Amino acid sequence: MKCSKCQAEIKDDAAFCPFCGARQQAAEPPKEEQPKKEQQFCPACGSPMKAGARFCPSCGHGMQGVAHTPSGTEQPLPEGGAQAQQPKGKGHIVALVFLAIALLLCIGIGLAIRHALVGTPSPFADRGIPPAASDFVPDDMPIEVPKEKEKVSADLVADGVCDLIGKVSTSADGSPFLKWDIPISILMDDEKGERVLLEAVSSAYLANNGVEEGIWAQIPEDEYVVVRSTLSLKGSKLYLMAEEVLDRDGNALTLEPDEAETYILPDSDKRLLTDADVADLSLQEINYAKNEIFARHGRRFLSSELQTYFDGKTWYHGTVSASDFSESSLSEIERKNADFLAKVEFGIAPNGYKLDA
Repeated sequence: MKCSKCQAEIKDDAAFCPFCGARQQAAEPPKEEQPKKEQQFCPACGSPMKAGARFCPSCGHGMQGVAHTPSGTEQPLPEGGAQAQQPKGKGHIVALVFLAIALLLCIGIGLAIRHALVGTPSPFADRGIPPAASDFVPDDMPIEVPKEKEKVSADLVADGVCDLIGKVSTSADGSPFLKWDIPISILMDDEKGERVLLEAVSSAYLANNGVEEGIWAQIPEDEYVVVRSTLSLKGSKLYLMAEEVLDRDGNALTLEPDEAETYILPDSDKRLLTDADVADLSLQEINYAKNEIFARHGRRFLSSELQTYFDGKTWYHGTVSASDFSESSLSEIERKNADFLAKVEFGIAPNGYKLDA
């Protein structure tokens, strides 16, 4: 080695330099190389772990008895390491909680949709309206007599009045029917009084049992309505014996009168009129109402204005000329009402209503 002061070559074990006398520092023994510790990593997420750890501190993964090193080699864990099945970490628990919540929401939505589609005697105001309708046209429907009646589960048990939501359409033969979106099963009695189960039913024919004739033709085909009815099975055809028809807000639908079918005073042939009956009528309407009494009996009119007006009414059939008409064809009530209307007309205007020639 060299002297620490003069750099002369001296013996390795010399305590002093023989050339300059400087004291030499004792040589340190060479350091032994320490064995490199193997770093352990989580096989699931790759996070570094302490040696001997049983679970990953980042994801909670159980080590399953094997430690992974950066070089890719695998080393067995110390004796008494993790077992094959270990408690799951917080990440797994959170995932399971979210999965359970999503499942409960799906079940709740499914029950709500079923409640919206299946008719029951309960109020329907808070039911949802289904999104789209099928194009099913009523035809023969499968009928199956259940072997164990008390164990049969049906969407609708038709033992009384029920509400069904759907759209009104017309079959090929012109018969109105109600169709709904999701097929249901119906448990009911047939014509013989035997309990039967109708499966996959998505429509039924409509029959009036209290609603006005012609109301089905006035309901648009794309409009949802609620038909309150009892169900009747005739052969293989299911009928809704409609007692009431309501819109989606629960308002009863009634037949809108045809303008051609209306009278100014519909009861002028049945009861004596009063001042209250004509209080809101114009002079023209009072004149028309007076002549309406004659028109009921087929009288024709010299005035083109009156003739044109009554020709537009489907109930009018003018077969008797004005010269041949006799007031003897009128009932006593009609004669008195004609006189009453004439007095009202000329009381308003001395010359009455002026008709066109």
